[in-house]
Amino acid sequence: MQYKINLLLLNILSFLFLTTCEKQKIKLSKQDDLSKDSVYQFLKKENLYHYPEKLAASLDSANLNHRQIYSFCQKISDSNQKMLLATAVCQKIDNYTNENKTEYWSSIMFDLERFGEYIEVVRTPEHKSFMDVGSANGEKLYAALCLGFEKVYGIEYSPELLEISHDFLESYKNEGKVALRLADALAVEGEYYAQADLIYMYSPIKDHAPMAKLYHKIFQNMRNGAILIEVRMVYSKELRQISQLDFPNMMGLFAVRRQGNHYEYLTYDSYRKNWHKLEKLPQSAK
Repeated sequence: MQYKINLLLLNILSFLFLTTCEKQKIKLSKQDDLSKDSVYQFLKKENLYHYPEKLAASLDSANLNHRQIYSFCQKISDSNQKMLLATAVCQKIDNYTNENKTEYWSSIMFDLERFGEYIEVVRTPEHKSFMDVGSANGEKLYAALCLGFEKVYGIEYSPELLEISHDFLESYKNEGKVALRLADALAVEGEYYAQADLIYMYSPIKDHAPMAKLYHKIFQNMRNGAILIEVRMVYSKELRQISQLDFPNMMGLFAVRRQGNHYEYLTYDSYRKNWHKLEKLPQSAK
């Protein structure tokens, strides 16, 4: 008899627990305005970020969409937390990888946490717009929006990848926050690159000579105060030949900014960052 009573109590408690969870899930699923407290409080939970590999499942279980994540990111300052959320969102985006233009990489996926770290190293409050040269499925554009950029530009040669990013970013595009372009980055007019305060690329062309040519084209046309970030700088020699400037042999992340009539490159560590003027090549090196 006692066993049946205990079983009945257990069933009642289980029903109440499931009902409460379902109500909470429904409540979260209806929250589109982040000023309503439940979504904000849910995303503020520290333990939500202890296991990043489970974050996407946690967001799904709460029926949270990329718009709600974006809105939340506008209310917090922790860039690492923003990139964890952006990563969870972007895991669900298709990534078309068929190479229909063999001189370009079909699609390069880069860790969004590291992306966020690089952006925060070079960015200043004056940098309001962002451009991704080789924007693929749009994940970096979404991440840049989450980081607080007001306008983002993406240029992509693959129609398939551009269509994926169009579908993903359509609502932001309708609000004027996103501008996408189907084009060959080498063939597009130089003025295109003058639109953004911060320009990002991950060496989208395979061969060093045309990649240096693209870098130089962007470099010449970017606006005053703009910064160009290259994640994979492996063509310094070719760049020196084209530009006649003394680009250092720096592998990996390389950032350069325009300051009036001259350019500066960045060196940094955990304690400081320094900008150094790019000098002309000495006559003996030409």
